[in-house]
Amino acid sequence: MNDRANGRGGPARVTVPVIQVLDLLLAEPARDDWFALDICRQTGLGSGTVAQILFRLQDWGWVRSHWEDANEAHSQGRPRRRFYELTGPGAAEAREVLRRRFPGIARWATAGEQA
Repeated sequence: MNDRANGRGGPARVTVPVIQVLDLLLAEPARDDWFALDICRQTGLGSGTVAQILFRLQDWGWVRSHWEDANEAHSQGRPRRRFYELTGPGAAEAREVLRRRFPGIARWATAGEQA
C-alpha cells in the first residue's frame, strides 16, 4: 500500500534508517528534547542521514522542532540545539508503518491487539 496514494503525506516507502529513527522516537514518545547528535549516537547513523530523515519527518508532520533556549546552551559553552519531538498523529503514523512492516512485533501493536 502506498501512503502517498492515500493522501496521508507520509512515505511512499520506508527505509531501514527511517525505521531506526522511528523506533528510537517511539521508545520515548513524550520526549521533546531529541536532538540530531543524540539520535546519531543512539542509532549509529551518520549526521547527514539523520538530518535528512528529520527533515522528511517534519515535512510529513510526524515531528515538530524548536530551538533550545540560547541562555541554556551558552551556559554549557555550546551552540543551541534544535530539539525534535513526535507529534500525536506522527506517533500513530509511525506505529502503523512499523506494524505493517513488522506485524509480529508486540511493542508496536495498539491496545487490545494480539501480536
